[in-house]
This record gives sequence, C-alpha cells and structure tokens, in this order.
Amino acid sequence: ERENPDRKNQEFLDNMIRLIERENHHSQIRASWLAFTVTRWDNICTASFCLSLLIHIVLVLGAYVPFWQRPKFDLHMAAHETLSEADVFFTTTLQPILDIVAWVLCGLLSATVVVRFVSFVHAELPNIIRVGVEEEEVDEAEADDDHTLEEEEGGEEVEEVELFAATKTLVLHVQADVDAFAALPEDEKFEAAENAVRSRTKVLRVVLMSNWFWYEVLMLLTMAFAMGLREPSFAFWPLFEMCFWKGSRTVIDAIKFNAGKMIQTFLLGLLVMYIWLLFGIWILYDQHAPDMCTNMFQCFSSYFYLTMRGDGVKDVMTDEVFSKNIIDYAVEGNMLVRTFWDMTYQFVFLYILIAIITGIVIDAFGGLRDERDAAEDDLKTSCFVCNLDRFTLDQKGPGFDKHIAIEHNPRNYFFFLLHVKMLPRSKLTSQESYVKDMVWPSSKKPGSYQWLPREKTLSLTEGDEEEVHMQSIIEQVVDQRLAATESRLLAAIAALAGSRKTVP
Repeated sequence: ERENPDRKNQEFLDNMIRLIERENHHSQIRASWLAFTVTRWDNICTASFCLSLLIHIVLVLGAYVPFWQRPKFDLHMAAHETLSEADVFFTTTLQPILDIVAWVLCGLLSATVVVRFVSFVHAELPNIIRVGVEEEEVDEAEADDDHTLEEEEGGEEVEEVELFAATKTLVLHVQADVDAFAALPEDEKFEAAENAVRSRTKVLRVVLMSNWFWYEVLMLLTMAFAMGLREPSFAFWPLFEMCFWKGSRTVIDAIKFNAGKMIQTFLLGLLVMYIWLLFGIWILYDQHAPDMCTNMFQCFSSYFYLTMRGDGVKDVMTDEVFSKNIIDYAVEGNMLVRTFWDMTYQFVFLYILIAIITGIVIDAFGGLRDERDAAEDDLKTSCFVCNLDRFTLDQKGPGFDKHIAIEHNPRNYFFFLLHVKMLPRSKLTSQESYVKDMVWPSSKKPGSYQWLPREKTLSLTEGDEEEVHMQSIIEQVVDQRLAATESRLLAAIAALAGSRKTVP
C-alpha cells in the first residue's frame, strides 16, 4: 500500500519479519543432513515438471490408451481398422518399449514427488503455520482490545502471559508439553488443556486453509493413483508448475483481476440465452431441429451447448426456406419473426456480450500494467523507507540515487534486522535492543514500525533559503525583545535600589 505511508511501513516491516523468521528456520535446516530440502527445492520442482512432461510426451508418441478404455479401443480396432505393416511393427515393437520408458519415468517422478512433499513439510509448512497463527493471534488481540475489560491487578496479567507462553510451548514441543502441564497447579490444568486444544485447532485450520498445502497433497495423491492403478496418465499434476512461471502468472493475475466482472457478464449472457429460449419454445416450437427443443430441459441443454458459441440460435433451428416475395416472407412460416429473433440474439449476445468479455480481459491487462507502472514510478520518485520525494533529496540532500543506495537501502534494513535477530541480547547495543523490542515485542501485538525514519534523514539540510531567512528574522526579533525586557528590568532594579537608599 503506497498511498498510505503508515500502512506501507507496517507491511514492509511485516514482510521483513516473515523473511527473517523463514531464513532463521532454513538456516537451521541447512546445518542438518536435510539441507537439500532448502537448497535444492527449485531443482526438485523443475525435475517433477520435466519428468511429468516427458511421461506425457511418451504417452502421446506411444499411442497410449487408458486402461478403462482399452476394451472399447480393441473393439474399435477389430471392427474398423486393418493393421498395416507399420502398425504391426509399431504395436509389437515400439509400443512395448515406450510403455516401459513411461513406467520408468513414472517411478522416477513418484520418488521425486515423495521427496518434494517431504521437503515441503520439513522446510515450508512450518513457515506457513507460523505466519497463519501469528495473523490469527494478532486478529484475536485486536478483538480482545475492543471487547474485553481492563485487568484489575497487574499481577493477573503477568500470570496470563506466563500461562499463554507455557501453553504455546505445550503446542510446539511435545516433550516440554508434558513437563509444563504437570508443573501447572490443579486449578489451571483445565484451562491449559483447553488452550492447547485451541492452539492445535488453530494450527490445523491454518494448514487446511493453505492453497500451497493442498497443491502438494493433490500432487502426491495423483502419483499414488498413478502407481497404484498402474495408470501413468494420472501423472499430470506436476504440469501445473507452468502456472507459476512469470508469463503464466501474468495471464492468471489478469483473469483474477476482473474475475467478478467476467462471472457477472457470463450470468448476464446466460439470462439473455434463456429469454431467447423462452420466445423460441413459445413461438417457433415447430421450427427447431429434431431432438433439439422438445421440452424445456432439452431446449436448455441444446441452447447452452450450441447457441453460446458458433452461429447463435441458428444452430438449433431447421434450415431456412426463403420466400420469393415479401408477403410470403411476412406471413408464412413466421420467417419474419424468426429473422428478427435470430438477428437480435446474434447482435446482443455474439457481438455485444462477447465484445464486453474481451474488453474486460483487455482492461484487466491494462489495470495490471497501470499498477506495475505506478509501483515503478513510486520507486523512482520517492524513497521506499522514509517516503521523501526525489526533488527534496536532489535539492537539499545527497541526491536521490545515493540516498536509496546507501542511506535508506531496504536491503540494509533487512540485514540489520537479521543481525539483531540472530545475536543474543547480551551482545546488542542499547539502540539494537530498542529496535528488537519494537520489532519483536513480548506481547502478541504486531511489531511496531515507529523506529523507521519518516520523511527525515541525517544528510538532509534543514529547510530552504527562505525558511532560513525567516528563522533568522524571528531570532533577531526575539533577541531585540529580550534585550528591551532586560533593560527595563535593570532600570527598575536600579530605581528600587535608589529609593531604598533615600529612606531614613
């Protein structure tokens, strides 16, 4: 959010915290024997896509038939086909070899998908759970601030914080869970158990709501079906990796950008089709093609399948018989009504609604381009960290390019927070400790961005020449008034001292 500096800084800080927590988790994995789950993740994803692609290329070139369609294929070949010498050679020699190649590739893909799922669970799923749980805890904390009363004694708040920390440890560490639960007083065990169940439910809800989790699960399930049913054509799910390519993401984002408008336009087109269906079955019942519109269900099916593409309602009607004169054309066979009915549908649906859908798609690409251009312009004209504009920094500071490269480089802030997070508190300076307490507070509240600079930098000169001139004038006026006041006070003191001397 670039229009709101407060929200921009908060999102910037939240993203840095998530990256730091993710990097902290991955650094621990890199030090173990499962380091490949982090360092080779991209290679594993690429391998799964390439193996799936090779499997389906082999299936296509090998004229593969799914196992449940093979009886129908055999009947078709026996009834309609006479095998040539090339067909016999391909069927008896090449096809068995290609089937073996497909199964070998399918086995390799199954092993790759298993390794991929293990890598996801070990390296990425904990980050998904942590981010999701933290977001829910922040929402709960905000709701508690709005709906709960203040605690009467501060000691009770400390006990609740300690209990929350204990139950959180209960959820994350099973061995410590038992010890912490046993150490609690009897009157607090029920509450601790309830909090533990609530935390586990929260974790389960975050996992089940993760699209990435379901993507990996479905990939594993499809490969299990492929190996269990001995059907290599089920090894198709890794092909969806193509959706994460940069070019594919542009198309998908454009569809998502105006998905609501597209759905509404489709429903409008469905309504138009149904209105024309009603007029067709009311007035032109006999002029429909055989088995096209004998009842409402058949009418809706044929109209939905045929008229929303191709030549419109003409596809469900009998062939036209054009009259030789205008009287026959207007009276016999409802040809005039049919012409008006057909052409209005052609104009409204095929010309207007289809053009609207096309315009919505084009508008979506234009909207994405505008958003990208606005983001690029913002980066080129204002500092991402302190929000100072280019003109101010070029005129009064060290220059915009130098400022964003050296003074307020977002990467430097990320590395600084990573440094603060990794070092023990005993080795931190007072400023670093202050920043760490702001970014990672002890309560469930989100980190604060108030330590980030806002429209200020040490190298920026104070004000322009007019402001400096006005400030000097103000200082001169104040100095003159202070001097006049001082002289009056001295004169009054001198007069008071003289009057005391004259008194006998």
